[in-house]
Amino acid sequence: MESGKIVFEQTQFNLSDFLEEIMRSYSFRSKAKNLSFDLKKDQSLPVEIIGDPIRLNQILSNLLSNALKFTNQGGINVLVHELSRSGNQIKIEFTVSDTGIGIPKEKHIAIFDGFTQASADTTRQYGGTGLGLAICKKLIELQGGTIFIDSEPGKGSTFRFAISLGVSEKTTDIQKAELQENYSGLEGKKILIAEDNKINFFVANKFLTGWGVKVTHAENGQIALEKLRSENFDLILMDLQMPVMDGIEASKRIRESDNPQIRNIPIVALTAAIMSESHDKIETLHINDYVLKPFKPHDLFERILKHVR
Repeated sequence: MESGKIVFEQTQFNLSDFLEEIMRSYSFRSKAKNLSFDLKKDQSLPVEIIGDPIRLNQILSNLLSNALKFTNQGGINVLVHELSRSGNQIKIEFTVSDTGIGIPKEKHIAIFDGFTQASADTTRQYGGTGLGLAICKKLIELQGGTIFIDSEPGKGSTFRFAISLGVSEKTTDIQKAELQENYSGLEGKKILIAEDNKINFFVANKFLTGWGVKVTHAENGQIALEKLRSENFDLILMDLQMPVMDGIEASKRIRESDNPQIRNIPIVALTAAIMSESHDKIETLHINDYVLKPFKPHDLFERILKHVR
């Protein structure tokens, strides 16, 4: 990140679906702390936009995780607002507000430095490395944006940033029609899912079996390697973070295998937003593609169909 080598994707994605996933995830977590959670967006915002959903997810997840972490009563609000539009470019402002402990004004600049938190008491009471906001700031700046803070102790915090995104000319109705037509072509394929999270496996398995795929489950990378030696598969869905042996090490061993049937198997990584900093670590593994968790059926289907044997 510091060397500026991060590459931002220019992928078409559904902004409404993206925000619904954010809403679903954080409203559930807020409810567990007896906090309210509200997300509002301008009705004028386009449905389909072009940008890097993984990086945007990472920025918002960092800000929302902080808001959740430092708020014990009240709630969290997210506002998504169109600032300007020119041709096929739109500038969108994202605002994350909470009613948490707040941050003194003299610390507003320092908290965006790596490994810095508002106070020693914050570190002791809440934990963490203080890297989240530094990562957010860098990811926003690398996309030509700026992040601002408005906060006082006891009065909560508001973080605001704006980035420019592309506007897709493709209509939602056309896209949905195409996707419905494309949910075929995987019938009879054998796919190994290496995923330790039971919920993530349940969701992926539900999609795949519905598309006619024969699914085998491995709870970590070590088990995945054992299954590859005893069975033939058409593709692996590989979680990058697993116990015993993670997906990065398992992928490395697969690509170093003496058996070409194993060595050349397509690998589609299942990745949370936070794993996107591991690009330098995994770029030599020849992983064929990535799917962002939580899974969206059309993303999962398209990646598999593109690379399956």
